[in-house]
Amino acid sequence: MISPGGMGYGQCCRPSPLCCSRGRDKGGNEVFNLSPMEMGVVLLIALLVLGPAKLPQLGKSLGRTISEFQSAVQERFPKEE
Repeated sequence: MISPGGMGYGQCCRPSPLCCSRGRDKGGNEVFNLSPMEMGVVLLIALLVLGPAKLPQLGKSLGRTISEFQSAVQERFPKEE
């Protein structure tokens, strides 16, 4: 499928942080396709915005949400062996 810009999806005419094919999608060791440096910047910004008191609460609630989502998905779509 061709995008409005004339290039196919996943193709970029120049390197861009918004480009979906940055050549890092096959590494397997990156969470959400972010480099360790980018993850550090995101965590630093979260620390500055939320403060050190709210960050552990956010992590706990995020972990609980992910756990509940995983259990709901496993309940809805059980693995067949």
